[in-house]
Amino acid sequence: LAGEVRGGLPIDREGVLIASYVPFADWSPQRGGVPFRGVRTARYTYVKTIEKPWLLFDHETDPFQLQNRVEDAALVPVRTRLDALLEKMLEEQGDDFPPADVLCMRYGYHSLDAKSCIPLDKGEEWYLHASRQRNSHHG
Repeated sequence: LAGEVRGGLPIDREGVLIASYVPFADWSPQRGGVPFRGVRTARYTYVKTIEKPWLLFDHETDPFQLQNRVEDAALVPVRTRLDALLEKMLEEQGDDFPPADVLCMRYGYHSLDAKSCIPLDKGEEWYLHASRQRNSHHG
Protein backbone atom coordinates (compact mmCIF):
# COMPACT_ATOMS: atom_id res chain seq x y z
CA LEU A 1 0.00 0.00 0.00
CA ALA A 2 2.86 2.39 0.77
CA GLY A 3 4.13 2.13 -2.81
CA GLU A 4 0.73 3.11 -4.17
CA VAL A 5 0.41 6.04 -1.75
CA ARG A 6 3.86 7.34 -2.65
CA GLY A 7 3.12 7.10 -6.36
CA GLY A 8 5.31 4.08 -6.94
CA LEU A 9 4.23 0.55 -7.59
CA PRO A 10 0.52 -0.15 -7.93
CA ILE A 11 -1.19 -2.47 -5.47
CA ASP A 12 -0.92 -5.99 -6.81
CA ARG A 13 -4.16 -7.26 -5.28
CA GLU A 14 -7.83 -6.63 -5.75
CA GLY A 15 -8.57 -5.42 -2.23
CA VAL A 16 -7.22 -4.67 1.21
CA LEU A 17 -7.92 -6.47 4.46
CA ILE A 18 -9.97 -4.67 7.11
CA ALA A 19 -10.44 -6.12 10.59
CA SER A 20 -11.44 -5.71 14.18
CA TYR A 21 -9.54 -8.41 16.02
CA VAL A 22 -10.63 -7.53 19.56
CA PRO A 23 -13.33 -4.85 19.86
CA PHE A 24 -12.58 -2.47 22.72
CA ALA A 25 -13.24 0.93 24.29
CA ASP A 26 -16.01 2.79 22.45
CA TRP A 27 -16.81 -0.31 20.37
CA SER A 28 -16.54 -2.87 23.14
CA PRO A 29 -18.68 -6.02 23.19
CA GLN A 30 -20.87 -4.26 25.78
CA ARG A 31 -21.64 -1.64 23.12
CA GLY A 32 -22.26 -4.13 20.32
CA GLY A 33 -18.70 -4.48 19.06
CA VAL A 34 -17.88 -7.77 17.38
CA PRO A 35 -14.67 -9.18 15.93
CA PHE A 36 -14.76 -9.09 12.15
CA ARG A 37 -12.65 -9.53 9.06
CA GLY A 38 -13.39 -7.95 5.73
CA VAL A 39 -12.11 -6.87 2.36
CA ARG A 40 -12.40 -3.45 0.73
CA THR A 41 -12.13 -3.34 -3.05
CA ALA A 42 -12.56 -0.41 -5.40
CA ARG A 43 -16.25 -1.25 -5.73
CA TYR A 44 -17.29 -3.19 -2.61
CA THR A 45 -16.79 -3.53 1.12
CA TYR A 46 -17.52 -7.03 2.42
CA VAL A 47 -17.32 -7.96 6.11
CA LYS A 48 -18.07 -11.10 8.06
CA THR A 49 -18.12 -12.08 11.72
CA ILE A 50 -17.06 -15.48 12.99
CA GLU A 51 -20.67 -16.63 12.61
CA LYS A 52 -21.77 -15.24 9.24
CA PRO A 53 -21.50 -12.65 6.46
CA TRP A 54 -22.38 -9.32 8.04
CA LEU A 55 -21.99 -6.36 5.68
CA LEU A 56 -21.84 -5.80 1.94
CA PHE A 57 -21.77 -2.32 0.44
CA ASP A 58 -21.55 -1.27 -3.20
CA HIS A 59 -19.50 1.93 -3.42
CA GLU A 60 -20.83 2.79 -6.89
CA THR A 61 -24.48 2.87 -5.86
CA ASP A 62 -24.02 3.62 -2.15
CA PRO A 63 -20.80 5.58 -1.51
CA PHE A 64 -21.83 6.42 2.07
CA GLN A 65 -22.49 2.76 2.97
CA LEU A 66 -26.08 3.28 4.05
CA GLN A 67 -27.62 0.18 2.44
CA ASN A 68 -26.31 -3.14 3.68
CA ARG A 69 -26.85 -5.57 0.80
CA VAL A 70 -25.44 -8.71 2.39
CA GLU A 71 -28.82 -10.47 2.04
CA ASP A 72 -29.45 -9.21 -1.52
CA ALA A 73 -29.96 -12.26 -3.76
CA ALA A 74 -28.69 -10.32 -6.78
CA LEU A 75 -25.29 -9.94 -5.08
CA VAL A 76 -24.78 -13.57 -4.02
CA PRO A 77 -22.12 -14.08 -6.75
CA VAL A 78 -20.31 -10.93 -5.59
CA ARG A 79 -20.50 -12.01 -1.95
CA THR A 80 -19.20 -15.48 -2.86
CA ARG A 81 -16.25 -14.01 -4.81
CA LEU A 82 -15.41 -11.54 -2.03
CA ASP A 83 -15.65 -14.25 0.61
CA ALA A 84 -13.15 -16.36 -1.35
CA LEU A 85 -10.86 -13.34 -1.71
CA LEU A 86 -11.10 -12.65 2.03
CA GLU A 87 -10.35 -16.29 2.88
CA LYS A 88 -7.27 -16.17 0.65
CA MET A 89 -6.08 -12.97 2.35
CA LEU A 90 -6.62 -14.45 5.82
CA GLU A 91 -4.71 -17.58 4.84
CA GLU A 92 -1.81 -15.46 3.53
CA GLN A 93 -1.75 -13.60 6.87
CA GLY A 94 -1.96 -16.79 8.93
CA ASP A 95 -5.21 -15.52 10.47
CA ASP A 96 -7.40 -18.43 11.57
CA PHE A 97 -10.04 -15.89 12.79
CA PRO A 98 -10.19 -17.07 16.40
CA PRO A 99 -12.66 -15.59 18.88
CA ALA A 100 -11.40 -12.43 20.60
CA ASP A 101 -10.79 -14.14 23.95
CA VAL A 102 -8.66 -16.82 22.28
CA LEU A 103 -6.67 -14.17 20.42
CA CYS A 104 -6.12 -12.24 23.67
CA MET A 105 -4.83 -15.35 25.40
CA ARG A 106 -2.63 -16.25 22.42
CA TYR A 107 -0.84 -12.90 22.66
CA GLY A 108 -0.84 -12.57 26.44
CA TYR A 109 -3.69 -10.08 26.96
CA HIS A 110 -5.26 -12.04 29.79
CA SER A 111 -6.44 -9.22 32.01
CA LEU A 112 -8.81 -7.05 30.00
CA ASP A 113 -10.73 -4.65 32.20
CA ALA A 114 -14.53 -4.37 32.53
CA LYS A 115 -14.72 -2.41 29.26
CA SER A 116 -12.67 -5.04 27.41
CA CYS A 117 -9.70 -2.67 27.28
CA ILE A 118 -6.09 -3.63 27.76
CA PRO A 119 -4.95 -1.99 30.99
CA LEU A 120 -2.24 0.62 30.50
CA ASP A 121 -0.58 0.07 33.87
CA LYS A 122 -0.10 -3.68 33.77
CA GLY A 123 2.73 -4.20 36.22
CA GLU A 124 5.45 -6.84 36.31
CA GLU A 125 3.11 -9.75 37.10
CA TRP A 126 1.12 -9.04 33.93
CA TYR A 127 4.24 -9.34 31.78
CA LEU A 128 5.35 -12.54 33.51
CA HIS A 129 1.91 -14.09 33.02
CA ALA A 130 1.83 -12.97 29.37
CA SER A 131 5.23 -14.55 28.80
CA ARG A 132 4.08 -17.85 30.35
CA GLN A 133 0.95 -17.80 28.17
CA ARG A 134 2.93 -17.19 24.99
CA ASN A 135 5.37 -19.96 25.85
CA SER A 136 2.54 -22.42 26.54
CA HIS A 137 1.02 -21.71 23.10
CA HIS A 138 4.33 -22.02 21.23
CA GLY A 139 5.98 -24.85 23.02
